[in-house]
Amino acid sequence: MIIFVANFVLMKGKSYQLFGEMINTIDCIGVDNTIKALKLAQKNLKDNRKNLQDFIIDICCQKYSISKKQLIDPKESYNNKNIIVAVVAFLLVKNCQISQVSVSLLLNRDNTVISKKIKHISQLDAVGKKNDELINEIKQLQELINDFKNKIIDNE
Repeated sequence: MIIFVANFVLMKGKSYQLFGEMINTIDCIGVDNTIKALKLAQKNLKDNRKNLQDFIIDICCQKYSISKKQLIDPKESYNNKNIIVAVVAFLLVKNCQISQVSVSLLLNRDNTVISKKIKHISQLDAVGKKNDELINEIKQLQELINDFKNKIIDNE
């Protein structure tokens, strides 16, 4: 215990703040209730992340007039298939704090394909009319996502 206290005193910044809050919480509600509160917070975070993933997929499918089944089935054929998958993958990685591997599993695509699509979207610049349109579409989708995130935060 003395070693922990000595190390705690040497900590700085956010780590110090985190452990300080943990100690205060344990003092107020006890160890068992602190653990329960942390587990509940983790569960809510996972639920919110899943809801956000579903929301992103839904709004992208609506925007591009495709079904979720079409999006997830790599053998399905539809207009702008590569761009749509790229936009969805990019928005999922950017907003859900999930890895490209997780996105590849979610969208039923190879990880290298997802990596290339995300790289393509993140390197877009405003040169050319097609890129302008795509950048604006992504901005509009991002605004909807930000609104949804704010609603999630407000409900907590």
